[in-house]
Amino acid sequence: MPCINPPERKAFLEKRRRLKMAESAHAYVRGNTLQFYDFLKSRHAPKSIPVGPPVWICGDCHFGNQGPLADLKGKVEIEIRDLDQTVIGNPAHDVLRLGLGERMIPTTFAGRQVVVRELRPQDLKFEFEGLTQTEAILTARLPAGVVGKAHGRQMKGSERRSWARTLKASFTKSLEAPLWL
Repeated sequence: MPCINPPERKAFLEKRRRLKMAESAHAYVRGNTLQFYDFLKSRHAPKSIPVGPPVWICGDCHFGNQGPLADLKGKVEIEIRDLDQTVIGNPAHDVLRLGLGERMIPTTFAGRQVVVRELRPQDLKFEFEGLTQTEAILTARLPAGVVGKAHGRQMKGSERRSWARTLKASFTKSLEAPLWL
């Protein structure tokens, strides 16, 4: 990246973001958080999204915004590392965005509601084919766990327990994901 003068940085980064978003529908949705929040206000959004305690949320939560960060002692953890869209909000929005950020376009196919995602070679993705159910669940828990820990650290103990009860209440016996997700 060329050296940019501080007064020109915002315009340069905005132009770069728009060019990146123009590459694909996937990049557009990942780069456009306003579209996601407009979706939440629309009639197409799930009506059963639980309301959690207000905490700092990523706001642009997708797998690409998670990665290794080290603390001052050199201990490395997988954390949320893109905070430019951070707001105080409902933690369920990060979880929903994490899911939608990887399965991009809701549509109807053969009379059923589905979500279609464009895959490109440079996308970070897991190969779930050939994994056992247990291996697939453990793999999917990584990004969800990163987001959950980031939210949970901000909540009081009573808020964490209440939020956990709210989330558990939306699970079914046959599906290991909340109905609203």
